[in-house]
Amino acid sequence: MPKTPKKINREQLVTKVAEKLGLRVYRTGWPDLLIYDPDEEKTVCVEVKSGQDNLTGKQLAMQAALQRAGMKVYTLFVGEANCADERNRVDLALRYYFKMFIE
Repeated sequence: MPKTPKKINREQLVTKVAEKLGLRVYRTGWPDLLIYDPDEEKTVCVEVKSGQDNLTGKQLAMQAALQRAGMKVYTLFVGEANCADERNRVDLALRYYFKMFIE
C-alpha cells in the first residue's frame, strides 16, 4: 500500500520561509477593524476596547508595526453601545479620526 503524503500546513510553510528570509510574521494582535474611505481612498485601523480593557503586548507590537508601515492606527474605547450618548460619542470620535486621517 502506498504511503499517504503528509498534509502540509500552508500557513506554517509560508511562515517558515518568510522567517528564514529574515521577515517578521504577525499572526495575532491585529486591530479589530480595517476601515476604508472609498472617496479618499484611505484606510485606518481601529482597535475597539471597552472602558475596562487594555491593549495586550501583541496588540501594541502590531500597532507599532502597522504605524512603521505608514498605517494610521487608533484605539477607540467604547462603553455600553446601547445608549444614545455612547453612540453619539463613538460617532464623533470616528468623525474626528477620519478628519485627522484624511488631512
